[in-house]
Amino acid sequence: LLADLPETTTRRKHEVDLRLMLFRAYLTRGEIGPMTATLMGAVETAKALGDQRRLALATAQLAMAQWMQGNHVAAAGSARFVLEHAERTDDLPLQIFGKHTLANAEHGRGRLKDAISLHRQIIETLAQHGIENQRLGWAGLPSVMSRAFLGWFLIEAGQFDDARKQIEAGCVLADAAKQPYSQV
Repeated sequence: LLADLPETTTRRKHEVDLRLMLFRAYLTRGEIGPMTATLMGAVETAKALGDQRRLALATAQLAMAQWMQGNHVAAAGSARFVLEHAERTDDLPLQIFGKHTLANAEHGRGRLKDAISLHRQIIETLAQHGIENQRLGWAGLPSVMSRAFLGWFLIEAGQFDDARKQIEAGCVLADAAKQPYSQV
């Protein structure tokens, strides 16, 4: 489709956007390799355009793909890049996504305390802004997703009571939202 269009800045922006939309399709199908390659192409195109917003969005999705592939060092680096951009531009949803991916990458790197701290920060930030029940473009509620991972990590740390509290709080939010992905 895009191959038939002349090579212009607008076309290249559309190419990045299309690659970003493919993320969910690849994720749904479990095709992590092609997803990663597609996102790397989006990152490179956004860099060439000098489009910092698209670069941050592409890198955010790439970080998630890297984490899913077990490439935790690369995922952490990508997530930090995203987080720096999101903080500089005051983009709260992107900050949440960056921290979430960084937390999970840090867990994969064996940095359990850092992972726990980052998920606690996410939950606190969402509560402070009164957006615990908002999806922010995610498949599920970030507040529920972070509590699920936090619960897992707390169990690994032997903090069973706190893990139970986080999981129960996540269940209450998911049930109230009646949002299927969050209820899984």
